[in-house]
Amino acid sequence: MLVVVDQNVTRDEQPVVQAFVEFLLDVEGQAILQRYHLRPPLPACQAEQPVELPFLVEDLGGWSSAYRQLVEGFWQAEILPGLQLEP
Repeated sequence: MLVVVDQNVTRDEQPVVQAFVEFLLDVEGQAILQRYHLRPPLPACQAEQPVELPFLVEDLGGWSSAYRQLVEGFWQAEILPGLQLEP
């Protein structure tokens, strides 16, 4: 699920947010999500094997640990290096 909260995005940030959304919905972004065991919605990117042992956030040590591992790690390792942001 992807949600953009308009109140949290300034007018200057809107183009970057839109580009990020488009990246996540593109085949390349979906493949990255799949690599992190997230189930991409695009049929062309679906894993061939079903998820046999799904996990809960508690299995990752709770939300703060999961956030560090998945959100911050995913962002820093996969998204940020590919962004071409101008200062």
